[in-house]
Amino acid sequence: MTAFKKKNYLFYLVSIAFFAATQLAHSAEIDEPFSKAAFHAADQNKDGFVNEAEYSADIIDAFVDLDKNNNKKIEKNELIEPDMTDFKETDSNKDNVLTFDEIMQGKMDDYQSIDKNKDGLLTVEETILYDKAQ
Repeated sequence: MTAFKKKNYLFYLVSIAFFAATQLAHSAEIDEPFSKAAFHAADQNKDGFVNEAEYSADIIDAFVDLDKNNNKKIEKNELIEPDMTDFKETDSNKDNVLTFDEIMQGKMDDYQSIDKNKDGLLTVEETILYDKAQ
């Protein structure tokens, strides 16, 4: 795995707490050092914020990494210890697979929830607070 993919994978793991394909983070308690490391991995331009483009890029990378059979869908068997409640909530058309559009919609809704001060940028503090509330 390249350094770029490793950095994105860290944020992907925290992103796991943000959407249905996020079963791993739900199965383990999220701690602050992990949240901080994941945030900084997502902050691609290193300005101390995660903007929508950086957040979206991580969602895309996570989706591609999860889609093991490259069918443009995330199936339950492609997830580690799936959180079925989150999976069902994200699966808006109830076809038992998660499409990119379903995941992106859920994640962008989460982005708005994480951004407490509504400035369009996520801070590490906002991310940690959100992670702890999940």
